[in-house]
Amino acid sequence: MTKTFKSIFSITTFLVVLFLVSCGDNKSHKSLTVDEQYPKPWREPNNEEFVSIGKTLVKNNVTGCGEYYLRSSSQSKGSYLVGCSSDGTNWTYYMVWVYAEKVMGPYTDTTVEKPR
Repeated sequence: MTKTFKSIFSITTFLVVLFLVSCGDNKSHKSLTVDEQYPKPWREPNNEEFVSIGKTLVKNNVTGCGEYYLRSSSQSKGSYLVGCSSDGTNWTYYMVWVYAEKVMGPYTDTTVEKPR
C-alpha cells in the first residue's frame, strides 16, 4: 500500500469510528416523561395562550373543550399539553403546537394527573 492510501484509510477509519461513537446510546438523548416534557402544575391559560390555543384547537376540529387547562413544554416554546373537558369530570388530553397550528391527540391517558 502506498503512503497516501494508508493516510486516507486511517483518516476514514477514524471518522467512521468517531461517527459510530457519537451516534451510540447517549443518555442525554433519553426520552422525556410527560411530567418532564410538560412540567406540573396545570394552569389556566393567559389571554394570549387562550386565543392561540383556542384557534389551534378549532383549526384542527377539536371539540369538547368547554374548559381547558395547560402545562407548558420545558423544551419548546408554544408547545403545550392541554387537558380538555366538557363536564369538568372527564378529561381528554392533546399536545398542541400553536406556532405550527398542529394538534396530536386525543389521549385519554389515565396516568396523567387530572387538571382539577
